[in-house]
Amino acid sequence: MSPTPYVPFIAKAIDRSKGKGIQIPFVYNSHAYETVDTLRMLDGLIDIYLPDFKYWSGNIAHRLSHAQDYPPSAMSAFLK
Repeated sequence: MSPTPYVPFIAKAIDRSKGKGIQIPFVYNSHAYETVDTLRMLDGLIDIYLPDFKYWSGNIAHRLSHAQDYPPSAMSAFLK
């Protein structure tokens, strides 16, 4: 399951937690198929990112996950 649909709620919860003095590292584990806008919502909140890059080939990404744009999209997120 991807955390992506929950990012606005995750960001709000982390922001509140940090505002209350919680000082643990926050980890974001994802499939690396994130938009730059999604990652910007988490900017400054996440301490450790664990992207799981799945496909170098758009054809394989399309065949297995119906996501031909996965490689360039994931790379864009990595380079954010």
